[in-house]
Amino acid sequence: MELRPGYKQTEVGVIPDEWEVKQFTEVTDLITCGIAATPDYVTESRGYPFLSSTNVKEGQILWRDYKHIGESLHRQLYRNNPPQRGDVLYSRVGTIGEAAVIDVDFEFSVYVSLTLIKPRKSLDNYFLMQLLNSAPYKKRAKDQVYLGGGVGNLNVDIVRKYPIILPPLPEQRTIAAALSDVDALIGALDKLIAKKRDLKQATMQQLLTGQTRLPGFSKAWEEKRLGNVVEIRKGQLITEKDSAPGSIPVIAGGKKPAYFHNLANRTGKTVTVSASGANAGYVAFFDIPLFASDCSTISEGSDYSIEFIFFQLLLRQDIIYKRQTGGAQPHIHPVDLMPIEIGVPNLLEQIAIAAVLSDMDAEIAALEARRDKTRALKQGTMQELLTGRIRLVAHKWPEDRADIHLQKSHSTSMAKHNWAFNEAVVIAALVSKFGSHDYPLGRLRYTKLAYLMHRHVEGNPEGYLKKAAGPYNPSTRYKGPEGIAQKNGYVQVVRSGKYSGFIAGENINQALVYFNKWYGSNALEWLEQFRYEKKDEIELLATIAMAIQDLQADGREIKLRNVKNVLHIDPEWQPKLGREAFSDTKIKRAIARCQGLFG
Repeated sequence: MELRPGYKQTEVGVIPDEWEVKQFTEVTDLITCGIAATPDYVTESRGYPFLSSTNVKEGQILWRDYKHIGESLHRQLYRNNPPQRGDVLYSRVGTIGEAAVIDVDFEFSVYVSLTLIKPRKSLDNYFLMQLLNSAPYKKRAKDQVYLGGGVGNLNVDIVRKYPIILPPLPEQRTIAAALSDVDALIGALDKLIAKKRDLKQATMQQLLTGQTRLPGFSKAWEEKRLGNVVEIRKGQLITEKDSAPGSIPVIAGGKKPAYFHNLANRTGKTVTVSASGANAGYVAFFDIPLFASDCSTISEGSDYSIEFIFFQLLLRQDIIYKRQTGGAQPHIHPVDLMPIEIGVPNLLEQIAIAAVLSDMDAEIAALEARRDKTRALKQGTMQELLTGRIRLVAHKWPEDRADIHLQKSHSTSMAKHNWAFNEAVVIAALVSKFGSHDYPLGRLRYTKLAYLMHRHVEGNPEGYLKKAAGPYNPSTRYKGPEGIAQKNGYVQVVRSGKYSGFIAGENINQALVYFNKWYGSNALEWLEQFRYEKKDEIELLATIAMAIQDLQADGREIKLRNVKNVLHIDPEWQPKLGREAFSDTKIKRAIARCQGLFG
């Protein structure tokens, strides 16, 4: 094939004449992996974050579900090869070929399953991340994997020899910025899908238990055993060897069809429940012919809605899993499903409820299709951009690439200061007001106070997660604010007897000037009302305030039942409902108080 004018053939394919191909080691200062030995882990309060390959996914570092190592080992590792802002983490064991840029300033260490890459100035770190996450480099990583001990392993020496496509630096940055915009769209869709799923779960809890009734229905429900409502049938075992080539899915013990066959033994709409294996009890719905093998099935009937039955079982998915019997090979048989009790309204109400939930499923499926299409389009566009088949006009960028992303992330809400510095000032102001040498302000308490203040001032606090102790923003600890507050002398860490936490530092007045400029002095005065709140009381208030925030976002009524449902459907918050601090009476008081505080 004749080359286009201005292009050349290289080992990585056809690229523009002014682009180069370099070996990875030529454009990096360091490519190494973390510690190979499994260390002794410590608690969060005594250690430093210790990341592994599971913490890097789809261009993001996931600051959750990681271990902690002691200070002595961390210092040893960090002294030799410190992961720093702007470096790239690249997964090499287990999960292979996932890259992300470090965008935090606090200290952490990495396990052997991650490769730490320090690009030189000629290689933009975000361009490198996009390159490593592109389909050709994913394939390259997969093809080079060595299966040692049954676990995939991408040798660091192989990574060091990767050929790296190198456009001029301004073009690298322009390409990376364009692809980052698409990533932001995909991320927004992921958040919207998660929100819609939460809303559907809450709606299922309301409609399928009769707590909320649809307009036009008022007749009492009956509580019945599943086996008295439907017929539950066993499948007919068939092995892959005995199956014949065809397009009929064979439903067995997993979450997906085991293989395909040329005959069906179920037609119409069918609910399946996997019968064996780790996923025994998994509930699924099919509207196509299938071959029921290692599963139990429920088919359509004239006196019940099959969709309604499916949603009732889906609501009880965790209960069904707990009915597994057997040891190494768990089982769920029809006899295990028959005693499950469900609420049964009349047929018309069943159909109406199923229609509402099916519409929500359809909306979620449409969003997932849009997200998946966007991902596919990104992959196609990425390949065109990373090979120069599509050229973008290069912009002039600041030298500090991290500043570009910081400004981009926060420019809409804070034109003159970034989020991490803002929260460092908030922490300092809270410490100044509530911390003392005898009673330093702890992290859990300042987090709740910060949430309540943001809720009061801004109405919609961002970045807070539903954690066991209430609203919690891990980024305040792991993405800079605490470190900035300490580094600037706004706060210091102390231990006083059995208490440890923060007290004001020598430069606290600087932070208070910023705080009063941004929030006004009234914000701290407003918080004075919480000074003598006990730990359980402030946890209750912050939790209920966040639950109300969810309900308001979904346009739902603020009442006890709905608030409890928000807690019930979240695994982190569900145990709260068993505590005295979260009794109905106390939740009602917290609802009334939140409505007085926040409207």
